Amino acid sequence: MNEKRTLVQKIKQFLGSLRLPKHFNKRGPKRYTVKQHVLAWLVKQATKSSFRLNSELCSELRISKAHFTTLGKAVKRYPKWLWNKISSFNSKEKVVALDATGLERTRSSQYYQWRIDSKYKVKKCIKLSIVIGIKTKRVLRAHVRARPRHDVLDAKKLITDKRIYLADKGYNSEKLFEQTYNLEGLLMTPSKKTWKKGFYRKKMQKLYNQKLYAKRNNVESIFSSLKRRFGSSVMSRTFQLQRAEILSRIAVYNITALIYKLFSTRPLFFSLQLF
Repeated sequence: MNEKRTLVQKIKQFLGSLRLPKHFNKRGPKRYTVKQHVLAWLVKQATKSSFRLNSELCSELRISKAHFTTLGKAVKRYPKWLWNKISSFNSKEKVVALDATGLERTRSSQYYQWRIDSKYKVKKCIKLSIVIGIKTKRVLRAHVRARPRHDVLDAKKLITDKRIYLADKGYNSEKLFEQTYNLEGLLMTPSKKTWKKGFYRKKMQKLYNQKLYAKRNNVESIFSSLKRRFGSSVMSRTFQLQRAEILSRIAVYNITALIYKLFSTRPLFFSLQLF
């Protein structure tokens, strides 16, 4: 219980720095604030509990005494920018990695449904695209899409500032090269044998560095840690709650990474060798 209280205290400090509005509804009851609902939702994702169990846990932690159905109704009404703001992390590091993965809508995977010859059709997975920092190993930005689409479509929304972006061959696009060039950044991807044309592609390939590109594997380890920590599927049914669930998992991951860094028990000489 003490570990949960320390995590709740860190989440409260994090939500206080975001300066969220007190209420979103102009009319109707205002018994619970936005901060209380978001805090209860983050605690639900951190503990991987159900709505009923999370309601009892929040009551014990003195967060709120709301009914278990109140949280789902409130989170479904919250706008998209709120979850984007919660899941983002400000960092000035120059080298970042970009990649995407899929999350199942049900706990039983598509492969399992195919092996048992299930009559129920499993919907396509949810696509999650993220930008992570190489040094901090935290998620800087994230984008959730209801269905799988090409990586270039999500990368246009994630590449927004001057950085060195490390990505795989799926992001080798002339439009992305032009976008990063206009931002005075660099998109580093392996070259394709069949794709040799493009003014900005040739310009970027001259600056390709294999040693620096090898650090792109850090994004794969973050995907692995997220799925090992929270699972490879989502519990929610509607896409609004699914997006809020995935982005809040990223927020909890960033907060716990900060806690581990603050209370690390590594020897001083070992931490100095790493840097």
